[in-house]
Amino acid sequence: MKIYLFILILAVIGFVPRLVVAHPTSSQGTLSLMGEHSEDMSHYDVIYSLKYWLGLGARMHQQRYLLGKTDVALGTMGFLLYRSNGEEHQGNVYLVGGAGNAWFKDLDNNTLNDDFAYSTGIQADYETRKIYTLAKYENIKTKNDIISEYYELRAGFAPFVAGYYDLNAWFILQATMDRAESESIDLAPVIRLFYKNVLTEFGSTIDGNFIFNFMVHY
Repeated sequence: MKIYLFILILAVIGFVPRLVVAHPTSSQGTLSLMGEHSEDMSHYDVIYSLKYWLGLGARMHQQRYLLGKTDVALGTMGFLLYRSNGEEHQGNVYLVGGAGNAWFKDLDNNTLNDDFAYSTGIQADYETRKIYTLAKYENIKTKNDIISEYYELRAGFAPFVAGYYDLNAWFILQATMDRAESESIDLAPVIRLFYKNVLTEFGSTIDGNFIFNFMVHY
């Protein structure tokens, strides 16, 4: 486990001015709504940034299987561990965590059992106006079960440089693995569109698993 985290940090720690990205914290007083959706997973976050380095929120997560699903509700916290700012770049390292409850259900949505659940993770990103990189590890566990053990690496570029109030577009290659389900790596091209305070992402894995993500800042 430690070597995976070490690799993830080194992958991007070389550390977009003012660009909206999926950060666990934002500028003080910002309310962020985020969602990620794929064939076997959905989660939605509400985060309020008490400080630029501290975000508190809540997450609803659902993990889907052939014979049922797991619903998880967590209170969450994001902490900015390190930031590098420049005129043409921004880099960040975040620690994230949460605690709540998990409900294990069958295909008819009947609860089979429930348990205390918790989450830990780390995220690092580096961006300029032209390039984008991200590395992330996050898990959701109970005392006896690993609901999700998720790894993500991203690298992308902007085909054109647009103004802050104009439509920005990015082409991204994403590699993910959830070791709670499989040791296989899923590759996906993703298109990111960012306009003012709204970000949306569309993509598909090589085997046809559709991806849709969004984020709105208030």
